[in-house]
Amino acid sequence: MKVLKKFFAVVMAAISVFFVVACFESGNTSGTESIGNMDKMTITATSPSNDKTVCLANKTVKEVYVDYVVGKSDELSDGTDKFKGDPVVLKWAAKPAYENYVVNISLSADLKDGKEYETTEPSLVLTDLFVGETYYWQVSSEVDGKTVKSDLFTFKTDASPRTICLDGVSNTRDIGGYKSINGKKLKQGMIYRGGSPDDITESGLAAASGIYSIKTQLDLRTASEAEKGCSFGESVNYINISGAYYIGGKTGLDFESNKSVIADELRVFTEEKNYPVYFHCALGRDRTGTLAMLIEGLCGVSESDILLDYELSSLSVTGTKDKNKISYMINNLFKPTIEYIKGFGDGSLQSGCENFLITCGLTKNEINKIIEIMVA
Repeated sequence: MKVLKKFFAVVMAAISVFFVVACFESGNTSGTESIGNMDKMTITATSPSNDKTVCLANKTVKEVYVDYVVGKSDELSDGTDKFKGDPVVLKWAAKPAYENYVVNISLSADLKDGKEYETTEPSLVLTDLFVGETYYWQVSSEVDGKTVKSDLFTFKTDASPRTICLDGVSNTRDIGGYKSINGKKLKQGMIYRGGSPDDITESGLAAASGIYSIKTQLDLRTASEAEKGCSFGESVNYINISGAYYIGGKTGLDFESNKSVIADELRVFTEEKNYPVYFHCALGRDRTGTLAMLIEGLCGVSESDILLDYELSSLSVTGTKDKNKISYMINNLFKPTIEYIKGFGDGSLQSGCENFLITCGLTKNEINKIIEIMVA
């Protein structure tokens, strides 16, 4: 009996040792899995889906530019600003969820020259993106001193007009993004057009400097209209040239004494140091639209896109201030001006713009410089 008890005691001791060792090894295995799981942590894009094309224009602007025809905005115009674009909302899923994320977004796959954002949520709202571009983005997070990175994701922005928002200013947009010569495009973030910025707010000023980096204000109003001077602060170059517009009368492009004025306007765009430029008149439609046509036409933008860019003024407060229908303005003033300019060339607007500007006093080198700066 004593032998049997001793045997059971030895067996129980062996079992106890087995459980202790097993528990210890189990604890060690758990720690190893924790380290291994770091490599298995994942961050995946959920919205927009990878390589998806998103529209930056709001519903009203989209309704105008898709299958555009002259006067399409007549029924949509109500005297208010309808330019505010739709944001792109990036969303991702992380396993496990992390406390902080860093999002890198760029126009190049190597993420160089991109922007870095920090957020505590698995989402990020993006505004003021370029149109017609492919964006690359990657999410990362740091856990226990180790960085976990997602794959490289992409999304595309459709080729809509690029409207911008400067609080206190109406009728504002980028003239870039339109197709140009040889399959290229007008650069974005270089030339902005709009109405008078006299009433720009502090928020608008912050956007002008922080988002759009405006360096030059080209004011096309008369000296009496431009009495306030520069609206963007002392660091911005201010140029006031009373602009010519349309044809006919003393303010027209066809009035001989206005040729030097037109040359002076265009010379602003031959100097790289002046960019980005914000140019405007009072409404941002007539003098501004005429100068935009000359720049866009010179750079090979299609007549249809130039008409569209002009017509967008009807979706703003200042562009509709005189209550004129945009179709009337185009058919009776803007189109005849385009035809007048085309008469200087071989029938194309680009050759017409080039030859017309030469008659105004611009040199071939100055013309080429504008194209070199603006077309990419």
